[in-house]
Amino acid sequence: MGVFGRAKRSPGLPKAKTPTGATRWPKCSYPKASASRPHTHTREDESYYVLEGEFVFRIGGQSVEVGPGDYVWLPRGVEHGFELKTEQAKALIAITPAELEGFFKQLSEPAPRATLPPPPDEPPDFAGVAALMEEYGVKLSPPPAPL
Repeated sequence: MGVFGRAKRSPGLPKAKTPTGATRWPKCSYPKASASRPHTHTREDESYYVLEGEFVFRIGGQSVEVGPGDYVWLPRGVEHGFELKTEQAKALIAITPAELEGFFKQLSEPAPRATLPPPPDEPPDFAGVAALMEEYGVKLSPPPAPL
């Protein structure tokens, strides 16, 4: 289980740089056991619109179960994370302003097709991910107790 789960960028998404630093809504797919360790954004707000599957989000110390059609707003300065509760899930994610896209680009590779990649052979470099998060103003929290 990685800090942000396993994902590859969808091919052909627009760039984040806009005159206003606006929002971008990439569609992300999550395999079973995906999770986002608790963290706090200092520069941007984040939103999820769930298309398929179910998540449990932790937002500021509260747990919220969400499924298809649900929208979750995660304001900057509020600790949050999630666990996937179904075999897989898909969501549209908005990050406003969109500059955090650079973080994900540095941790991923373009997807050759719109399918989930196979599980990695080795665990992620958590120290490297945490250092990159800090560069982008995201503060990683200690792992939570199981839901």
